[in-house]
Amino acid sequence: MNSLPATVGDFYRYVVGVDTHAATHSYAIIKAPNGGLIDQNVFPTSPAGLRRARDWISRRTEGDLDDVLIAAEGTGSYGAVLSDVLQQAGYRVVEAPTPRRARARSKTDALDAMLAARSSLVMPLTKLRDGTAARIGDI
Repeated sequence: MNSLPATVGDFYRYVVGVDTHAATHSYAIIKAPNGGLIDQNVFPTSPAGLRRARDWISRRTEGDLDDVLIAAEGTGSYGAVLSDVLQQAGYRVVEAPTPRRARARSKTDALDAMLAARSSLVMPLTKLRDGTAARIGDI
């Protein structure tokens, strides 16, 4: 009998999706395994803004680093500094799956952050791409 591979939702209690841009990042925290929204927020990409985002994530996820997966878009570009800040704090940061959108569908940064979190929730653990691995080609 073949068993299904373990997914992010089987292993982590929280998934944080991040939609990254030059000036701000949008965040969505969901609870595993059902994907219920815990909170959403937007922070600037300044050093102070990244620290505030890190502290907000910690408060909203009960401070247990091992229970949290960060799924950020653009860990090799706009999300690179965020990835470094969160990894230094002890979080695992992975590249969020590339979103697939239907034509003419509305898009918001908040929805993209939620999509990054929820699409990561069902991914097999073996398919995760760590943020540092996504940037190796950029060195």
